[in-house]
Amino acid sequence: MDTEMTNLISVIICTYNPNLHLFNRALSSLKLQSLSVDYWELVIVDNNSKIPVTPDILWHPNARVVKEPKQGLTSARIRGFVEAKGQIIIMADDDNVLEPDYLQNCLAIFDKYPKIGAIGGNISPDFEIAPPEWMKMFWPCLALRALGKHTRITNFAGHQINYYPDFAPVGAGMAVRSLALKKYMASISNDENVIQDRSGTKLTSSGDNEIVMQIMLNNFEIGFFPELHLIHLIPSNRLTKNYLGKLNHGIMNSWTTFLIKYQISPWKRFPKYLLWPRLIKAYLKYKPWKTDQNFVIFKGIKGQLQALAKS
Repeated sequence: MDTEMTNLISVIICTYNPNLHLFNRALSSLKLQSLSVDYWELVIVDNNSKIPVTPDILWHPNARVVKEPKQGLTSARIRGFVEAKGQIIIMADDDNVLEPDYLQNCLAIFDKYPKIGAIGGNISPDFEIAPPEWMKMFWPCLALRALGKHTRITNFAGHQINYYPDFAPVGAGMAVRSLALKKYMASISNDENVIQDRSGTKLTSSGDNEIVMQIMLNNFEIGFFPELHLIHLIPSNRLTKNYLGKLNHGIMNSWTTFLIKYQISPWKRFPKYLLWPRLIKAYLKYKPWKTDQNFVIFKGIKGQLQALAKS
């Protein structure tokens, strides 16, 4: 096998105590990729699972499982980045079903757009059970995206950073040029405030936002490409009031922290002694006891206020 061929793409799957049924579906989608396995490698990062991950990967001649003992998706991704040999790195979660042309389309996009550093596409759900109507407003929390049929590309190009693109790729299915990751990898080596993604039962997020931000700060473009499509498998235990409340809390807390870090937050910070009065005010305003929807909204507001409170 030509080593240069296998160094084109690295697919990284980070997993922690995976749902084996969903994990196997995710792996099956990779097995069905139109791009020959001669052109890509598969790196599965076992992030300290209670039972060691031993997937069936014998079908792939260049696949391996590596272990990352430090808990947390950010640590697992970093381990994957270090292990990856590809010029293009594709991040796939253990519950992502990639369309058969996903890898081939990624390769074509990076070849066509040499200044592109990170890309993503649309993400559709496959629910284990039918969700109630009120949950629709929280689909973005589950990394579900329907951004249309038109390509969108942007960069900072030396301009002052005062926003974060609403079509920026998310962690699920994000593909990055390994060269563009250099600034991110350099920044985390001496940054005590690296934005952390989920760890164990903590549902924080925005680690993927920091990857994208650092790529743009390194003068690369980022883009949305509708030809990239994956399906997010969503089990029933994620379709509850309590799970979505915890998820929204973690996302809003880490998203606000991210915006503060990069000085693009539209919300003003306040002294920590004002946190409880503001939480009480929010509690009375959003009335989380009235409906499940109100409950999840309030949890998000709580996470945001906690991030805005100065320590």
